Amino acid sequence: MPIKQKQIFGQIWPIFGPLKWRILLVLSLITLGQAFALVGPYIQGMVIDNIAQQKPLDQIYRLIALAGCVWLLKDWITGFARERFEIKNLDFNIEEAASDQTMVKMLNLSIGQHNAEHSGIKQSVISRGQHSLTSLVIIFVYDICPTFSRSIIMTAAMCWLAYQLG
Repeated sequence: MPIKQKQIFGQIWPIFGPLKWRILLVLSLITLGQAFALVGPYIQGMVIDNIAQQKPLDQIYRLIALAGCVWLLKDWITGFARERFEIKNLDFNIEEAASDQTMVKMLNLSIGQHNAEHSGIKQSVISRGQHSLTSLVIIFVYDICPTFSRSIIMTAAMCWLAYQLG
């Protein structure tokens, strides 16, 4: 019988639910970094357009300074702050939360249940399950959400530019 999405979410939520605000903060910083990553090339394009149209140099220098500020915000503030927060509050807590819940489940089993299964097989299954859960969360936080946020931000930017250009 296949496990449904509600059942999977119901099993994952007790493990990673306490980390939800930390994960949300990391996702917010990743989204902010993705937005800055899209603004930088736009400003650089404006610099090239102004050079091609022979606009005044002071306007070009302001755009270059703005592009530099966006780059600093993206890399130093959002990137550095996110990585520092992840190292202090999230990286080890994801695996620890999975291990804690596994230990609770193991301690709830009776002695007969422990004796009925080969301990080496049980340990292998548990290790694979913990690794799969932590990999799933890491893939969600660092691969799926940034791609999703980048596509939403890009779509919004394109709609805004289409509206501005008429």
